[in-house]
Amino acid sequence: MAKENFNEPSLRAPFETFYGRNIEQMPLLVKDGREPVSVSEVMERRINSKNLAWKSNYFGTGDMIAYHPDGRVKVVLDAKQLREITPETSLVDGALTLANGVYETLNGAEFKRTEAIFDKDLTPEGAKINPFWQYVARGNGVLVSYVDTMFPEMKSQFEFDEAMGIYLLSAPKQPQARALYVGRLVSRSRLGGGDRLDGDDGRLVGVAPEARGKLDQLVVEPTLEQAVARVNREMGSLGLRLGK
Repeated sequence: MAKENFNEPSLRAPFETFYGRNIEQMPLLVKDGREPVSVSEVMERRINSKNLAWKSNYFGTGDMIAYHPDGRVKVVLDAKQLREITPETSLVDGALTLANGVYETLNGAEFKRTEAIFDKDLTPEGAKINPFWQYVARGNGVLVSYVDTMFPEMKSQFEFDEAMGIYLLSAPKQPQARALYVGRLVSRSRLGGGDRLDGDDGRLVGVAPEARGKLDQLVVEPTLEQAVARVNREMGSLGLRLGK
């Protein structure tokens, strides 16, 4: 009779950073069985995590902003199109090009550039009622908590009275799509839609699917091999390495 193993399987780190060109890093993220962090998850980690790196960094996300030549924009949460990019993906000015009719088939929330919700920083009250932020936050509770937590921090640290502006690109000549990114607190936690998918300074965070929904309760105990590998990555830039 085979001996049964009653030990819990090792848990991997819930987050992993993939820094560099999104078209090169996204395939690595997906291959590792992870999903790109969303705008809402960045907000939640800034509210709940004690790790200051969430507040001091900017993040590309798996939420997509699609642009139409007539000025309309559409937000697609957890966009399949972004998860499928590779180094061979054809880009124009760093953006995915959308064939005729594809924009109309995208499942998301649509906004008009004529709405007075873009291209300006917001007061706390204005951020809470902004429909674009409400949509990407995936719940008004998250948005209100984020504003009530982050605005006092930004006021105290940087003397910002207004923040969280949404800055998008002008209407393109043909439909295109890019990833939404969330700025650092020192950059007023702005939401941007102009990052290049082939930019050298992209930063994606891959979330382990099994960790979603329980990040605040999850306790991760890495194996010795995982701990050594992580330290070696951090020491690599110094030309140092732990011995076996």
